[in-house]
Amino acid sequence: MKTQEILTLQALKFKQDLLNGQSDLPENAPVWLQKVDPGADDTRNICALISVPLFEEIDRLLNILSMSKRRFVELALLDMAVKANEAIAGVGLTNVTVSTMGQIPTDEA
Repeated sequence: MKTQEILTLQALKFKQDLLNGQSDLPENAPVWLQKVDPGADDTRNICALISVPLFEEIDRLLNILSMSKRRFVELALLDMAVKANEAIAGVGLTNVTVSTMGQIPTDEA
């Protein structure tokens, strides 16, 4: 390993120990993101069929990273939810719910 890689690895290990499993969310993080608790009893199951090549690649990566499938999927879904909300806000829509879909958006919606 290169010197910078070793230093980055050690810094990340230190950060993990310091945070002790907590995430360092920004102050303006949405409430739903702040309430994510991987160890909570109040969870739901998401089940989806994926292609064999994708499954094998994820499995390979998880073995390399020593990460559980659950944690990987949770991180991927969190990242996607944040990006989806940013995209929705980026086109000028805020506070959109299923009940407002199909209606003309208003400032109150």
